[in-house]
Amino acid sequence: QEIRIHPEFRFFATQNPSTYADRHKLPAALLKRFVLLEVPDFDADDLREILTPMSAEFRGTSTLTSSELQQLAEFYVACRAKSIPITLRQVERMFHRRQKLTTS
Repeated sequence: QEIRIHPEFRFFATQNPSTYADRHKLPAALLKRFVLLEVPDFDADDLREILTPMSAEFRGTSTLTSSELQQLAEFYVACRAKSIPITLRQVERMFHRRQKLTTS
């Protein structure tokens, strides 16, 4: 059965690089169906700006200091520069662990 889609239908997908843990390269036949756009990594300043509201959202009223946010951002950027696969999700988990450690 053929399914017809609307002419303005668009599909957007994202994928971390295959160098990340448990990631695999997509088959060439599938890749040919997409327009590939590589998005560069964040620099430390951009990442700090992203993490600032995250620290308040995930921690309630307890937020990380500007210095701590800068350290986390620099840590992420340094890991990525050395091709160490780390994601923003992992950085967010660091927020959780830090909060648990400092309130215990």
